[in-house]
Amino acid sequence: MQNDNQRNLLSKTYNMATPPEMAMRWEEYENLIFTQWQELLNHNPKPSEIEIQSFLEQYPSLVPGAYNIVGGESGHPPTPHGLISQPTLPSYHSYIPDFLWISHNSSCVEPVFIEIESPKKRWFTNSGTFSQDFNQALGQLEDWRVWIKEPINQISFKSFYGLDKYPYNERAFVPYFVLIYGRREEATSNPNWNKKRHEKEKDDLKIMTFDRLTPHY
Repeated sequence: MQNDNQRNLLSKTYNMATPPEMAMRWEEYENLIFTQWQELLNHNPKPSEIEIQSFLEQYPSLVPGAYNIVGGESGHPPTPHGLISQPTLPSYHSYIPDFLWISHNSSCVEPVFIEIESPKKRWFTNSGTFSQDFNQALGQLEDWRVWIKEPINQISFKSFYGLDKYPYNERAFVPYFVLIYGRREEATSNPNWNKKRHEKEKDDLKIMTFDRLTPHY
């Protein structure tokens, strides 16, 4: 019964309709999104995390990870053909990710757990050490990494998102984690700070600024 209820959360709850007019060309749409994104990031006062979350929900092409976050880009669309906002993590009872893509290719299922923070949060203190906000955000990704490595948690995750059935159940399961944090101007203002930031990355954990987000066709 619990699994049936969980699956209902992912069931189709809409009907497709014929649009009243042709969609704009991608180049126009890309320019529109990019312009609005820059206006939001550079707005004074600086946007809150809730405002950023809402904007990215409306324009999911800005969120990285749909077609793989590491290595070559997959030719397969993500499942379930959309960006999942504030996803359920079955058996995990603490802070959940802001977004989840379930990327995959012919050999791997690669869920991408994404954490965003307010762009106004600083990377470093005045003394050059990582800020408490940054350490806290990075620690959250580490918690998800530890959680998903447990076989029983992988089983519940796969079951909840329908990854325990063909063809996904025949592919390797390789989770990735992304932290989107702060602005490029601060992160690159000091060469040593930029190197320290890079050292925090791992093979399965990527860190980027909000400036790096651009629309993906």
